[in-house]
Amino acid sequence: MNFLAIDIESTGLSPEKDRIIEIAAIRYIDGKPKERFEKLINPGCPLPERITELTGITEDMLAGAMTEREVIKEFLTFAGEDVLLGHNVSVDFSFIKTAADRLKIGYERQGIDTLYLSRTLKSDLEKKNLESMCEHYGIIRECSHRALEDAIAAATLYQKLYEEFNNNFEALFLPVELKYKVKKQEPMTEKQKKYLLDLVNYHKIEVPSGFTDFSKSKASRFIDKTILHYGRMKK
Repeated sequence: MNFLAIDIESTGLSPEKDRIIEIAAIRYIDGKPKERFEKLINPGCPLPERITELTGITEDMLAGAMTEREVIKEFLTFAGEDVLLGHNVSVDFSFIKTAADRLKIGYERQGIDTLYLSRTLKSDLEKKNLESMCEHYGIIRECSHRALEDAIAAATLYQKLYEEFNNNFEALFLPVELKYKVKKQEPMTEKQKKYLLDLVNYHKIEVPSGFTDFSKSKASRFIDKTILHYGRMKK
């Protein structure tokens, strides 16, 4: 089976409200890794502390990174029509599809989900998250919750499951259509745009990268986080 093992890290759990901060993919041909893609993305908004604690990715690391627009265009070119593979791959797909939608690019793919395979084939295990499955099969990760390591781990897990179960459950390993309906976002209002610019100028901080593409909800979140961190403008 040929596939593209993928993983993303993001600022949160909502494809519409949050943003990708790291994306990685490895192209496997006849079970062997051939090409890889790995990029950090400047999300254009403050990075939650809990995400830094989870991933080790810091705002300083993202400050000089490329924008979502630049990275997603590169990723889509790299990915081509490949079948996507990941642990809970529908989540990765939902973020990528939503990011592509913001660029007015359609994105439909087939995928293989190692979480689904784990739940179906290893139902006796208490936990089926990637960490637990790697522990079960002795798959070593240098660091968890980083996109490249998790993508490689998912591909290795797939190969372990395939070797163990394919003879009896061949149909389970076939790719299926990935489905996600992107929720449309209202664009940032002119009032929000003016207030955002006034706020960053008042506190003498950088205008967030790609702010002109902010949705109404993203602009609101950025404003709220900036006020929480720096305070309100004094009249």
